[in-house]
Amino acid sequence: MHQWEVKFSPEANKELQSAIDYYNLQQPGLGLDFLLEFDNQIEHISFYPYACAIRYLNVRFALINRFPYAIHYTIKENINTIIVQTVISAFRNPEEHWKER
Repeated sequence: MHQWEVKFSPEANKELQSAIDYYNLQQPGLGLDFLLEFDNQIEHISFYPYACAIRYLNVRFALINRFPYAIHYTIKENINTIIVQTVISAFRNPEEHWKER
């Protein structure tokens, strides 16, 4: 078992920061809790990229524990890399989200 490299799209970085900021506004320190849960899920994905279901086309998704957010990612087998495409609220329709991009 090896760990895959994980890279983030610029949009995913912005969405992650936006979620952290949102939770910090709700309660000081909650953004850090969100980030820790996010990091735990990213670590799991990096070891088991095929464990998560395919949502559409070749995009897989993983839910973040304790928070209503999902990580949508693709796998680039030829370079052993996972690309995090988006980090969005589970309340948003991901297909509509992709159309907005």
